Amino acid sequence: MWRTERGRGAASVLLWLGLLTGIHASVLHAAPEPDTPLLRVALLPFEYEEQDDSRIGQRIADLLAEALRLNPALKVLSPEETRDALDGPMPRIGDLLRGDAGARLGSALGVDAAVTGQGYVIGDQFYVVARVIGCASGRVFGAGAEGSMSAPLPEIVDALAPGVDDLLAERRLDLTLPGSRARQAEEALAARVRALRRQKEPPPVILVVAEGEETPAASANTAQERLGQRVRRLGLTTRPQRSKDILEWARALHEGGKRDIPGPLRGQGIVLAMRVQIQSQQGAGALSMARAIGDAEWLDARDGTRLATAGAFRDAVAKGQEPAASAAARRLAQAIFEESFSAALTRWEARHKDPEPTAAQAANAAQP
Repeated sequence: MWRTERGRGAASVLLWLGLLTGIHASVLHAAPEPDTPLLRVALLPFEYEEQDDSRIGQRIADLLAEALRLNPALKVLSPEETRDALDGPMPRIGDLLRGDAGARLGSALGVDAAVTGQGYVIGDQFYVVARVIGCASGRVFGAGAEGSMSAPLPEIVDALAPGVDDLLAERRLDLTLPGSRARQAEEALAARVRALRRQKEPPPVILVVAEGEETPAASANTAQERLGQRVRRLGLTTRPQRSKDILEWARALHEGGKRDIPGPLRGQGIVLAMRVQIQSQQGAGALSMARAIGDAEWLDARDGTRLATAGAFRDAVAKGQEPAASAAARRLAQAIFEESFSAALTRWEARHKDPEPTAAQAANAAQP
């Protein structure tokens, strides 16, 4: 089973949490709280890479609807019921991930979330990726499962269903609130930076993203650029560093090396020293898969004190122009930022807070 989140316009990204097999969705369900309204979910046919065979995608959606209906906290519309309720064609997955198609679907059907997805074949394995889309919020979460081509399809969907079921339970507010928690958190962080700017010059963020063994430099550049975008959106300046000596320092730092800040980085600011490791696999045709693994340390550029640490990994499946490695690296960088930047900034503020003036200093300042 895989689970992850993606925002609008991002590439298809999967968080691998291990394959869950042999557990039917019915064992996971508890009765809903009495005051909690049912979460209304519409199932749409899955897309399958063999365009001339839509029966598999339809069958996946039908089986998943049956499994989700075992949860008493959900009101589930099957693909057939969804089709009958719509006055027009069924939206495709690409439509739901862009624009207001999800909101229009929710309004037309009276549902909170839509579930659809895709099926892929890589070698002798069959992968199913489900996307849970909040009709009001526009947020998209993913779950997945895999099995051999010889495995019965119901068995693979039974492995998929608990991940989808968990997302519908754990992400209920994220799916149903018009404004996402992520946007609210980012707005709060931006407000903190504005408040800090009224007191002093906020710190620049020095980005050092090194690639691990057998990892293309382009993937590290992708992660560094995504981090820079997130930091600049807060109104902070960034200083990317790609010199050979500094990248070697970052690699050594994550292998137990000294935290001493190299001369070119020393000064006022926050240093992010991050290492990215990419594991790639080419699938059938234009399909590729990759896992990006990263660990990061946020350091005070003044003396090398650790402000925060983060570690994450993200998997990606890509079909088309964008390599999966780039998609995974970009998603990894976003996860690292969301997990740890706020903590790093909080610690930096505490360490650089102007001391309260002594009584003598205050008296001198009051003299004409």
